[in-house]
Amino acid sequence: MHTDFWKLTTSTFFIAAAMYMLIPTMPEILSSVLELSQTQIASWTGMPGVSVFAFGLFCSYLIQRYRRNKVCILSTACMALTILATTYLMDEFLLKGIIQESPVFLLATRGLMGAFFGLSLMILSSTLTIDCCDSDHRTKANTIMAWTHLAAIPAGGSIGLLMVIESNIQNVLYTAMASCFIAIYIMSSIKFPFKAPEETLKRMSCDRFFVVSSLPIIIPNIAIGIVIGTVIICIRQMKEFAGILAGILLAILAIYIIFFRKSQTTKCKFTLCGGNHTTTMLPAIGYALLAASLILAIRALTVNPLLHLICMAASGAAATILLSVHHSCFIETADHCQRGSALSTYFLTLELGISIGLFTSLMTAAPQNPVCEFTTDNIYYILLTSSIIAALSYFFITKKYISDKIERNM
Repeated sequence: MHTDFWKLTTSTFFIAAAMYMLIPTMPEILSSVLELSQTQIASWTGMPGVSVFAFGLFCSYLIQRYRRNKVCILSTACMALTILATTYLMDEFLLKGIIQESPVFLLATRGLMGAFFGLSLMILSSTLTIDCCDSDHRTKANTIMAWTHLAAIPAGGSIGLLMVIESNIQNVLYTAMASCFIAIYIMSSIKFPFKAPEETLKRMSCDRFFVVSSLPIIIPNIAIGIVIGTVIICIRQMKEFAGILAGILLAILAIYIIFFRKSQTTKCKFTLCGGNHTTTMLPAIGYALLAASLILAIRALTVNPLLHLICMAASGAAATILLSVHHSCFIETADHCQRGSALSTYFLTLELGISIGLFTSLMTAAPQNPVCEFTTDNIYYILLTSSIIAALSYFFITKKYISDKIERNM
């Protein structure tokens, strides 16, 4: 694949990592230092799940009216500025003791942060990646981009925890902002040819934003996102993030060896959607790993820490397998010229699910100490319910939808 693609992949990693550096660190600070309520903390943490959709209807217009790479760079710069604004607001509120107004301003900046993050993610995944790859390699490129986004979640979280341990929350925010500027620097080195806009350019459209007909895939995608959000908000140690990242990388390696290389040697199209071994067996393996991690890791946390880490890796591998299948299904079931919209739908609904998991977990924590723990029954029930919904919806709704859609498109 082209060098520019790997630059875009690296940029995606830094942007997503910047977003997730704040997840394991900010809720406790908002509670202990700024003394925000449980609802305010949960709302701040889960706000991006809603605001990532803010620019969706305008995405197609923006990237056609202006140069698409410049829009992405500007959006990422605005995301960095919202992180800087969060740092400033926290300092101001602490120095002046303004507690009553602080939730409103912090929630507003968090919402803008999620909105610009969503716009950058949509442009990177649905437009820039497609533009810099040959048609024969686009599905593989899109899959690698999805893996990069997923790996950035535990990587960003571990960086955030490290910065808090070694310094303070302000440096976490500065590191997140620096991560955005690194992504901007990398994207600035890529040259994209000018593309003339469509003759009838609409200011608002679902193009490159959302595929409503993909609802049967959206449901399990959101449910797995809830599982991810619930898990990462409970993590308090870097080794737990390391376990999840190890599981993600192992699953990526397995899929690469079994499916990527096979498609290269046989000259067949790469897909994880279509055929019994991918549509049924691969998700079955993913859900089996997820069930094992739920049964063993959460209940055995205080008994055997090593077993807990192994099962954290299993949960990371399970999420990677299942989301890889979902991602491929979004692409394969999309109608003609809907690839970009399908990819945006995957990323945005995953972010929505993660934010729902974050919000729900924080709302079920103890009001006097809104810190989530794996050992609490509420967390276990959220994970169990989300996993069951994901499995049932996939095998009884999504699977049939996929086969019918592929048959119609053939």
